[in-house]
Amino acid sequence: MAYRYISAVYTMNDPNQTTWDKIEAQSEGGRGAGLSRTDDRIGREGLAGWENRKGRGESGTSGKIEPTSDLYTEEWSVLEPIRDQILVAASQEIVWWAWTYTDRVTAFFAPAANIEARLGGAYELFFDPANRERMCTAGCTITQLEPMSRLGFSWKGPDQFAALMNDQAHLTTVTITLESVDGATRVAMEHAGWGDGEEWAAARTWHVKAWEMVLQSMKKAIESGEGEICCAPDPSAS
Repeated sequence: MAYRYISAVYTMNDPNQTTWDKIEAQSEGGRGAGLSRTDDRIGREGLAGWENRKGRGESGTSGKIEPTSDLYTEEWSVLEPIRDQILVAASQEIVWWAWTYTDRVTAFFAPAANIEARLGGAYELFFDPANRERMCTAGCTITQLEPMSRLGFSWKGPDQFAALMNDQAHLTTVTITLESVDGATRVAMEHAGWGDGEEWAAARTWHVKAWEMVLQSMKKAIESGEGEICCAPDPSAS
């Protein structure tokens, strides 16, 4: 989705960094949006640092916005989140446990994992258990937790995209939402936080296929009727 600045105000927080505290923007669809970022020409973040927020209306340091007549106009774009969904013939509880228990995540997602089902807890997947420093999401954490309905976690891409998207301070995010539908469970996945450009487009394309495979793998594992992933957890084992 492309946006265009139509007005902006900012304050100087320090000599090396300009923070845009509020930007009125218009998307291609015409909907206004509040956006906040650090200008990458002076500050620390690149385009990937853009966050889709409502305008805060105040500076993080001065407590107010200093208006300026120097309006900054630029055409820029941020890739749409990846969205996919699948229907699983199982209860919402069974599907929730599949995403939040380490020994169940390893049944469909990655051969090794470290899951701490609490806000701020680890959500780490290791696709090469013999070397836990490559092909993994080490350092990723749970960012949203609404038991039985919503799980969010930060994300790192595979090694070929590590330089682009694995900066610990600016990771993409994944949200899994569960909804009961006639005795089954709809699993909706959203992967957001993509930047702009050919490299980001290639990373996003890779993940589109990867998430399709993950959701299909989860469905197959749960509906197989085999293993712990199909059953309620044993309270005595926790």
